[in-house]
Amino acid sequence: MRFVQKLDAYPRLIEDFRVRTLYGAAITIGCIVFLLWLFIGEFAAYRQITVYPEVVVDTTRDEMLKINFNITFNHLACGFLSVDSLDVSGEHHIDLQHDVFKRRLNKDGRPFSIPEKQQIPNAQSDEEQHQNVSTTEDCGSCYGAAPIGHCCKTCSEVKDLYKMKGWNFNPTNILQCIQEGVVKFDTSSSEGCNVYGFILVNKVAGNFHIAPGTSFQENMMHVHDLSSSKTVNVTHTIHKLSFGEEFPGMVNPLDNSLQIDETASSSFQFYIKVIPTTYKHLTSKEITSNQFSVAETVKDSSSNATLTQGKAYPGLYFYYDISPVRIEYVEDRQSLSSFVIRIIAVLGGLFTFAGLVDRFVHHSLNTLSKKIELGKQS
Repeated sequence: MRFVQKLDAYPRLIEDFRVRTLYGAAITIGCIVFLLWLFIGEFAAYRQITVYPEVVVDTTRDEMLKINFNITFNHLACGFLSVDSLDVSGEHHIDLQHDVFKRRLNKDGRPFSIPEKQQIPNAQSDEEQHQNVSTTEDCGSCYGAAPIGHCCKTCSEVKDLYKMKGWNFNPTNILQCIQEGVVKFDTSSSEGCNVYGFILVNKVAGNFHIAPGTSFQENMMHVHDLSSSKTVNVTHTIHKLSFGEEFPGMVNPLDNSLQIDETASSSFQFYIKVIPTTYKHLTSKEITSNQFSVAETVKDSSSNATLTQGKAYPGLYFYYDISPVRIEYVEDRQSLSSFVIRIIAVLGGLFTFAGLVDRFVHHSLNTLSKKIELGKQS
């Protein structure tokens, strides 16, 4: 038993040999306060989540790309706007309706509480319309887009048939559109439009745009018909534009940006580089999304060249390309064992330093007191 006691590296002194001093108490209190401060800092560092980025080659080319948008046009009515998408694989979507919503706004930018039809200047009264179309009320004309005898009862039916034919669709000449009140495209109207939602496109280079006028394919080219208006004001606010799901720290450079159409009929073109991104949480949850960088330019469509020379149309055009690399963000946090080791190191280091300070002060005071006594004796 005595042999084991000889291995004690921390022998205890008898209480009678302990000397307690005022400066020792001050050093002890300062040491405890400093220790608490260091402990709080280490605990905060232990709880803090650090994100480490890594760059890898993107091999997921079979995914679809989700584009979220929320854009307000201050001076364009909803009936005058079309959302279209095209890509290099040859896939075209004209006047997208699924998952795309349009909210009519008044001149103050507030949504109408009750949906209203767009009024048609100089339109016939309901009685006059019924008198003029009484013979064709049951079977509306398709205006040459369908075989004789085929009925088109609504404006959308005529529009869909015109799309299939690739013809220019001008609703101002379609009786069904006049009756339904979806025409005329009055660009002088004080109405605005909030266009929001999302679209799914192939993960290849392409573009999507929100532009005024009726869109259709003509001679293998995408065209917007603006024959019903000479100029349009494309002033807009991009509240949100993102590619994929949100993840912590995500920054979208076009969010909450206001663009003013100073010349009227401007073509706002955005060239976007989409960077695939993966965010991995500590809980092993993984978010697949995208970041993007953007460059923009504004063209005056009224002073541009002819269609064959690359005429620009008024509206918002987003040209995107996919980066071949992927950025992976991985969350990490200090382990519990590392936190305990750091606390032990802080405790040991602080008390060792405090002991050195105490010895230095004690030795200095003893030396000073001896010199004073020698001075008195001499």
